[in-house]
Amino acid sequence: MPNALLKGKRGLVVGIANEHSIAAGCAHVFRAAGAELAVTNAKATSATQLEKSAPEQRFTSTANGEELEIDTHPWGDADLKIDGQGAAHVEGKASAGDAFRAVEIIAEAIEDKKSDADPEAAGS
Repeated sequence: MPNALLKGKRGLVVGIANEHSIAAGCAHVFRAAGAELAVTNAKATSATQLEKSAPEQRFTSTANGEELEIDTHPWGDADLKIDGQGAAHVEGKASAGDAFRAVEIIAEAIEDKKSDADPEAAGS
């Protein structure tokens, strides 16, 4: 279970140069502590870099009675949780959007596999 020390708090992290920068590390820690973040990269010079400086986003859905949660990170990583448990992590994609699409495919495959194993769950 993530630390909830910063749950409900909002923050801004500026100057993320790459996923190895101190600012990126801070963003990871703040996010793990429950904060909602916006991040910036002051040196963005291309559309890809601007997309990478977008804020982290969380997408939630319910499928077959399970809560699905996808968190995207501006440096091209994404995490999938099913009912609060870590199910997949994708990293090194060109953008948060690419990471989201990659982890979404994983989520669909997991749900398809569960539906195939339990045909009654597909109808719920």
